[in-house]
Formats: sequence, C-alpha cells, structure tokens
Amino acid sequence: MFKSVQKNLKHYDVIREDRDVRYDVDSKQLNLRNGEFIVDKSHGIENTKGNRRQKGTLIVTNLRIIWLSHVSSKINLRK
Repeated sequence: MFKSVQKNLKHYDVIREDRDVRYDVDSKQLNLRNGEFIVDKSHGIENTKGNRRQKGTLIVTNLRIIWLSHVSSKINLRK
C-alpha cells in the first residue's frame, strides 16, 4: 500500500492546478488523465455550493474529487 501512495503522490506533484477547488470548469479539464483511475462513484449527491437541491454525480479518483451536475454539464466542481 505504501508504494501505491508514493506512486499517487508522484502524479499529484505533476498536476498542480488540481490543488485548488475550481467551479464550473471546462468539461475537457474533467477527463481522466494518464495514470488516473476512478476509485468510487456516487449518484444523487446534492450540490452545497449554492444551487440547492441540485443533484449530481460525485467521482473520486486516485488524484481528484469531481462533482458533475445532472441538470447542466456547465455546472461542476473539481478538487
């Protein structure tokens, strides 16, 4: 497991732009990157940013957390 964590930290250092929370980013920035894989995906997760009652999908990868709106592809969040 320790080797897996080290490998993921190496990828994390490469993608500095993902250290900040970003709202409503271009959908191209939401595509999985080389070495990135989905760890978990949950549907029906509510957005607490201000668009109340708006449900979406929460995707957890080995590098990022992404929330995608079910209503509009322009509303999203990535960390």
